[in-house]
Amino acid sequence: MEKQKTNELKRYIELSNRAYNESRCFFSDFLTEDQLSNLLMHENELYPSGLRFFPREKYCTHVMVGFGTVETLGYEEDFPIDLIYVHPKAPKFAENLEHKDFLGALMNLGIERNAISDLFVVDKECVFYCKNTLSDMIITELVKARHTPIVCEIIESIPAKFKPKMIPGTATVSSLRLDSIISRIFKLSREDAKKRIQSETVQINGRFQSDPSKSLNIGDTISVRGFGKAEFLGSFGETKKGRLKIEWNLYS
Repeated sequence: MEKQKTNELKRYIELSNRAYNESRCFFSDFLTEDQLSNLLMHENELYPSGLRFFPREKYCTHVMVGFGTVETLGYEEDFPIDLIYVHPKAPKFAENLEHKDFLGALMNLGIERNAISDLFVVDKECVFYCKNTLSDMIITELVKARHTPIVCEIIESIPAKFKPKMIPGTATVSSLRLDSIISRIFKLSREDAKKRIQSETVQINGRFQSDPSKSLNIGDTISVRGFGKAEFLGSFGETKKGRLKIEWNLYS
């Protein structure tokens, strides 16, 4: 695992180096949360080419990184992606297609997982971003998921129904410590929350955090492996006993 992280970091340094020295934009594959955290934890080791991220939505877990910004290069190149919409040819007769069915169909075409973003699935339909070098092949060859004939097309934006719902929550905590807050948001014991943080399964704004006492800020995105992701909305007063009232949105 450490060797893999080292090799990934070398690749990020190479891309930032090329962007900086060649005054050109370069792009990564779609990185997982762990890979993105590895990059951000070593951001000071990269060449000063600047970083951009796509998609920007906080609920996304697979993100492409662009090396080179308008501030550093004087221009910005669009991310080399397309948005693909997949739906059954005959919805009335379609199987109950799920995430695993669409992902499996893509993998059966020989597509690497790092070439596509998160897959958002609703009502037997799916949308995802992919590297635009694969778009024509996907549209032509992705014709079936399980036994259901499907159709693929490029669209401009993600339809509202595919976007995760935001479930608001409130609670009281003794402090704005990370372990205290995630124990309330994700319904963990304080001790379990602390262990998860120390074992590096908790991320704040894409970076792993190992300090249970870290304070959170309004707008921070919290991700706990196996439990989901939430946006911390801050504290809004105290109870009579001096406990802090907090609120958040949980992605669902």
